[in-house]
Amino acid sequence: MAIASDFTRDNCIVGKKRISYAKLQREYRCADCASRLMMKWSEACQSYPQGWHVECPACGSHDFIHERQAEEQELEALEIIDGLPPILAALLE
Repeated sequence: MAIASDFTRDNCIVGKKRISYAKLQREYRCADCASRLMMKWSEACQSYPQGWHVECPACGSHDFIHERQAEEQELEALEIIDGLPPILAALLE
């Protein structure tokens, strides 16, 4: 999972890289529900500078991952399900 910090007018730091908000919204997804992200300002938010933070509009989560990482996790899950006995695999689907 990634955490955004050091918010400026046009970008923020994710991990060790500075990326634009457009790239963040285009290439990253919510770690909980896989929705796209958005930038949100809140006076009540004390954990990020100047009230800006990254948030999932669907579930409100602040945890996010790169969409490639999410795709890899989905493929791994499919491989695991394929390796299960048919009875257990049917319960998961």
